[in-house]
Amino acid sequence: MYVCLTCKSTFYAPKVYYEAHSFENPPYELFRECPICSSTYIEEGNCKKDTDDEE
Repeated sequence: MYVCLTCKSTFYAPKVYYEAHSFENPPYELFRECPICSSTYIEEGNCKKDTDDEE
Protein backbone atom coordinates (compact mmCIF):
# COMPACT_ATOMS: atom_id res chain seq x y z
CA MET A 1 0.00 0.00 0.00
CA TYR A 2 1.25 3.49 -0.84
CA VAL A 3 0.53 6.94 0.61
CA CYS A 4 0.68 10.15 -1.42
CA LEU A 5 2.80 12.90 0.14
CA THR A 6 0.59 15.65 -1.30
CA CYS A 7 -3.06 14.56 -1.16
CA LYS A 8 -2.58 11.83 1.53
CA SER A 9 -4.55 9.28 -0.54
CA THR A 10 -3.75 5.60 -0.12
CA PHE A 11 -3.58 3.25 -3.10
CA TYR A 12 -2.32 -0.21 -4.05
CA ALA A 13 -0.52 0.61 -7.28
CA PRO A 14 1.05 3.85 -8.52
CA LYS A 15 0.32 5.26 -11.95
CA VAL A 16 3.16 4.29 -14.30
CA TYR A 17 4.04 5.98 -17.55
CA TYR A 18 7.02 6.37 -19.87
CA GLU A 19 8.30 9.65 -21.27
CA ALA A 20 9.99 9.28 -24.68
CA HIS A 21 11.41 12.85 -24.86
CA SER A 22 10.99 12.81 -28.66
CA PHE A 23 13.06 9.64 -29.04
CA GLU A 24 11.73 6.87 -31.28
CA ASN A 25 13.52 4.05 -29.42
CA PRO A 26 14.23 3.22 -25.77
CA PRO A 27 15.56 3.98 -23.25
CA TYR A 28 12.55 5.94 -22.09
CA GLU A 29 12.23 7.67 -18.76
CA LEU A 30 9.97 5.78 -16.34
CA PHE A 31 7.69 7.70 -13.98
CA ARG A 32 5.64 6.38 -11.06
CA GLU A 33 3.24 8.70 -9.30
CA CYS A 34 0.04 8.99 -7.30
CA PRO A 35 -2.96 7.97 -9.45
CA ILE A 36 -5.10 10.69 -7.83
CA CYS A 37 -2.97 13.85 -8.05
CA SER A 38 0.16 12.73 -9.98
CA SER A 39 2.47 13.64 -7.11
CA THR A 40 5.13 11.70 -5.18
CA TYR A 41 4.37 8.87 -2.76
CA ILE A 42 5.97 6.51 -0.25
CA GLU A 43 5.28 2.93 0.78
CA GLU A 44 3.00 2.85 3.81
CA GLY A 45 5.43 0.73 5.84
CA ASN A 46 8.15 3.39 5.42
CA CYS A 47 6.18 6.16 7.14
CA LYS A 48 8.07 7.60 10.09
CA LYS A 49 6.10 7.68 13.32
CA ASP A 50 6.31 10.73 15.54
CA THR A 51 7.55 9.45 18.90
CA ASP A 52 9.47 10.98 21.75
CA ASP A 53 11.22 7.67 22.52
CA GLU A 54 14.32 8.57 20.50
CA GLU A 55 17.12 10.01 22.59
